[in-house]
Amino acid sequence: MTRIFNTSPEHEEAKKHDPDLNNLGHKKLWNYFLKLTETQEFQEEILKSREKFSLPKEGLDWETIKNHRQEQYIDTSSEAFRIATLYKLDAIMWEETLHFYIECGVLSEPEWGSSCLLTTVEDEVYEPYSKFVQDIRNEVYPIFLRISPYATQREIIDFVKMQSIYIKKSQKKYQDSHSQIGKSRTRKEGKISRNQFIFEHKDLPRKEIMHLVTDKFAETLDYGHIGKIISLESKKREKK
Repeated sequence: MTRIFNTSPEHEEAKKHDPDLNNLGHKKLWNYFLKLTETQEFQEEILKSREKFSLPKEGLDWETIKNHRQEQYIDTSSEAFRIATLYKLDAIMWEETLHFYIECGVLSEPEWGSSCLLTTVEDEVYEPYSKFVQDIRNEVYPIFLRISPYATQREIIDFVKMQSIYIKKSQKKYQDSHSQIGKSRTRKEGKISRNQFIFEHKDLPRKEIMHLVTDKFAETLDYGHIGKIISLESKKREKK
């Protein structure tokens, strides 16, 4: 069963003060990834990866291996990079998240990563991985904004606003019409977890589901709302 890793209140509060996590671009990509995991196409790619490493179809049991990671570590980087590239994600940023998901079906939010990337000349030419890193970044972030060390925040914001038409034109040139990234929006992780929980218990009577949701999420939903969520979650899992 898929679980979202580390969604404690303390973790969620800490995220609010982390600029790498509390920005719209990061939230958008994380939501995009969560939605990917609900599609049959993505699950088939994960299954291929698990078969390659002789892993169970459902992945390894997280509770069993989490305290023995070094002894049981499986290097899934090749498959993590393949899947990240397939879905237009920065393979460097998403490698660990995809590793966890391939290995044991656990959703672990990356500690950084957004629709924009802040980097410097030193970052781009750092050896011995410069060519490797640049090839990945050029694919995911093909539009560059070079900033003078003397530019102020006001000047940077003004420049982006004034160049917005050109930026959009440049973005369109590199966009993949089949990618869902641009259509993804931010969404509360609590609702994703709640809806997933409801779908997993869809065969239970509505009244029982209502009580379970109230106990687990401190939220009371009527039978109609629960039925709608089950219907929507079922449609998401249908093969497109």
